[in-house]
Amino acid sequence: MKTVEIAPPSSREETLAVIRLSVAIVGAAWLYFAQLTPAAGGARAGDLAPFQKRFGELPAPEQRRVRELQEGLIEAENTRGSAGRWPEVAALAAQGIPPFAADPTAPGHLAWTKEQQGLQIEYLGAPGAAGETAYLLQITEPDPQAPPHAATPVDEEHHRLPDGTLLHVATWLRRGGVAQAPAGVPAAAGWTQIVVGRDSSAAPPSSPSSNP
Repeated sequence: MKTVEIAPPSSREETLAVIRLSVAIVGAAWLYFAQLTPAAGGARAGDLAPFQKRFGELPAPEQRRVRELQEGLIEAENTRGSAGRWPEVAALAAQGIPPFAADPTAPGHLAWTKEQQGLQIEYLGAPGAAGETAYLLQITEPDPQAPPHAATPVDEEHHRLPDGTLLHVATWLRRGGVAQAPAGVPAAAGWTQIVVGRDSSAAPPSSPSSNP
C-alpha cells in the first residue's frame, strides 16, 4: 500500500479561489441587472405604473385633446408667471385658448371648470354625454415652507416658472365620463395618467417656461 499525504492549500491559493468566486458572482449579477435596465432611448413598457398610459397608445381623438390641454397649460403657466394667479376657465376661453374655447370641429363637448384647494389647481373637462372621455389637468405648486427644488430636473411632470417656482403637473383622462374632479389621488378613482416618454414620436408640446 502506498500512502499519499494531502497537504492543505496554501493561503495564497485560497485567496485566489475566493477572488475568482467573487468575480464570478459579481459578473453574473451584472448581467442580470443589465438585462433589466432599459436601453437608451426610452423606458420599457413595464416601467409604467398600472394607472399610466403612453400618449402614443391613445386613439387620435384623445391625443388631440391631450395636445390641446398641453397648449392650455402653457398659456395658464404664462398667466400664473405674469399675474401671480392661475387664470379662470372663462378668461382662457375668451382668449380662444384650446381646449377651453369652444371648437365645433373638436370631438364631443367638454364643460371646463377650475378648482383650487391650497397648493393644488385642477382644470376638469367633463363630457356632455355619458360614456365619453373626461380630462383633468392637475397642477401642484411647491410648499413655500419646503426647501427649494433647484436640483429637480425639468421634464414633462416638472415645469419651472420664470420666477423659479417648480410645478408638478399631470395630465389624466377617464373613459366613461365624470361630473366632478376626483377627491384625493385620481388613480384611486379610475383615472389614467398620460405620459409621453422618450420613444413617442407624437409627443405633446413642452412648456416654454421649462426652457431658459
